[in-house]
Amino acid sequence: LAVSLFLLPWWLSFAPSGLVGRIGSDVQARKVRKFSVIGTWKVMIAAVVVPFFHVLYTACLTLSFGQLAGVIWFFSFPLGAMLAVFATEDGIRVMRSLNALLLLLRDKAMGQRLYRERGELRRELYALEEEQRWLKLDEATREYVRARVQDEAE
Repeated sequence: LAVSLFLLPWWLSFAPSGLVGRIGSDVQARKVRKFSVIGTWKVMIAAVVVPFFHVLYTACLTLSFGQLAGVIWFFSFPLGAMLAVFATEDGIRVMRSLNALLLLLRDKAMGQRLYRERGELRRELYALEEEQRWLKLDEATREYVRARVQDEAE
């Protein structure tokens, strides 16, 4: 909670640039009819928009609260911005894992069923690989994988 409160100014300051990046990348993706350009356009737009907002916010803080506030924001913005990006990525990862956890908590038998099915799928995949010989494994590695799959089956 303390980290969230600390990073709140950076999240709020990034909101307009994130919105501009999202809209710009969506427009470009529709123009070329490919959604693989979304990430590229977000980076390209961020390279222009983020520095613009950085200067704009610094000027606003300097005019509103004085030169000291503007200088503090100017030098702390890049560090806070990177911390906000990392915290957001970690938060997204946690939320994705929580969705799976909540699903498993709602239906406890599903966890056991998924565990069994995953083991069966691994054994079937190994048997198919043994038949097709897709991987170029030496015999020692192949024997190690075979023993490991048998251990999991027991």
